[in-house]
Formats: sequence, structure tokens, C-alpha cells
Amino acid sequence: MVPVPTRKVSCRLTTTYAGFEGESELLHELHKRGVSQPSIGADLYAGDGLLMFWSHDPIAPWQDAAWLAQMRAALRPNQYLRMIENRFTTTDDTFVDIDWFDACVDPEARPIVADNTLPVWVGFDASVKRDSAAIVAVTWDSTAKKVRLVWHRIFVPSKQDPIDFEDMIEETVLDLRKRFLVRRVHYDRTKCRLRRSACATRASTWSNFRSRPRT
Repeated sequence: MVPVPTRKVSCRLTTTYAGFEGESELLHELHKRGVSQPSIGADLYAGDGLLMFWSHDPIAPWQDAAWLAQMRAALRPNQYLRMIENRFTTTDDTFVDIDWFDACVDPEARPIVADNTLPVWVGFDASVKRDSAAIVAVTWDSTAKKVRLVWHRIFVPSKQDPIDFEDMIEETVLDLRKRFLVRRVHYDRTKCRLRRSACATRASTWSNFRSRPRT
């Protein structure tokens, strides 16, 4: 909807925070146009038929130091800059800090090919065409008092080469049952709602299947 010229006061209101460099082109151009106008107040610009308020500072009364610290701890660095400080950022952000990852690595650990006496818990999250799909098997190490990764596999589908749920996901889970003592299989009920074989047929015949809501 565009402003109506027959009304004395007619405007279009846009509320947003910053987007991504190189992706949010419309918003980026609108921001550049706004900050190029004369400043008529703190973080307030007006001119060329536009009035824009764009601030990098917390302005709500509840955005105190404690809240900012909580957000900084909960969000990745680029998320914090974009969502809290209202700054355009790139999508090149580290999902898991490499130091955190290295702290979980045991250089002496080796994958376990098979042990039908070893109790394992399996989880899988599957995507057919876009996102990757993964299956993970873990066990409890009573000596180290921690969860241990036993086995994992990642599937990378595409629109041209989608995942065949029965041939890949289901067969992999069944193969794990042959190699280990599988206590339970957890899966994302959202992704598996329409997957007839792996999440419906098997879940109804094998009580160890458990669906989990997305969190």
C-alpha cells in the first residue's frame, strides 16, 4: 500500500531491526536513504518524504544491563549485533565456538563398529530436500560419568537427489539395531509426520520409538 495523496496526512509505517549484508537489499537501501537525511534529533532523521528513527542503543525501560548480559550470553555474536544493537551483519557466523568443540574432543577415542551388548540411545532429525539429516548413537560411560558418542552419520540431500527415507534413514536405524543394544530411538515428530515407513510403521511395531516435539 502506498501513501494516499488525497489525504493531508498519509504515511506507510515500517517497523524492523537490521537485516543481513548482501541479502536484505530493500531494507538496506531504505536504511541508507534514511540516515542520509538531516538529523532532527537523537537517532531521528527526516527528509525526502521520509521520517526514520534508527538506534543502536537500548531504548526500552526493561533493556537494562542485566537483560543485555542475558541476551549476550544467549545469542551468537552476530545475532546480538543484529537483533539487539540493530546493526547489519553477515551470515558468516560460527554455530559452535571452536574452543567449545575442542573441549569435547577426546583424541584417544575411537569409533565402535559393533557391540551388541553396548546399550545405545539413537536420535535422528531428517530433512528430505533442503537441510541435512543426521543420525547419532550415544551411550553412557559409567567410568567417565559422561555421555559418549558411539556412532553418527550425516546425509546431505538436495532437490535433485533427495533422501529416500526407507532406504537411508530406516535401514540405517535397523542396521544399528543389529550392531548395538538399542534402548530407544528418538525422532522429530514434525519432520517425520508424513514419513510412512520409518516413523509410522516401525513406531507402531517397535515400542522403543519415541517422537519428540521441536524445541
